[in-house]
Amino acid sequence: MEQEEIDFFYGEQLKKMKEDWALWNTLRVEAHERWSYNEQTKTQKLERIIALCHRCHTVTHHGLAGLRGLEKFANKHLMKVNGWAEEQTKNHIKQQRSIWEERNKVEWILDLKVITDSGIRLSQNK
Repeated sequence: MEQEEIDFFYGEQLKKMKEDWALWNTLRVEAHERWSYNEQTKTQKLERIIALCHRCHTVTHHGLAGLRGLEKFANKHLMKVNGWAEEQTKNHIKQQRSIWEERNKVEWILDLKVITDSGIRLSQNK
């Protein structure tokens, strides 16, 4: 197959793969929220905000990684960081997805005292 034919048939796929790799391979650090959940009071409490590298943050939001086409990268990173085999990784992802699905059914009361007690004022989205 000639290069022109490859570009014609696979150009968009190759372009998307390059964009995904560029995003995955960034060195930026991102803020990630750590929450606790009280099922009895239906309270979702922000406990702290931590810094994660882009890869670890992507793994933490695995569903979003899938939507962005980064699931394969995220799975490999999760395996590497934790020293897990593929089966362990799949089980972890399945378990976390199940927890997310259950929590997503609840209309949570947000506890953002970690922010408001620091003197930061919140505004309502309208």
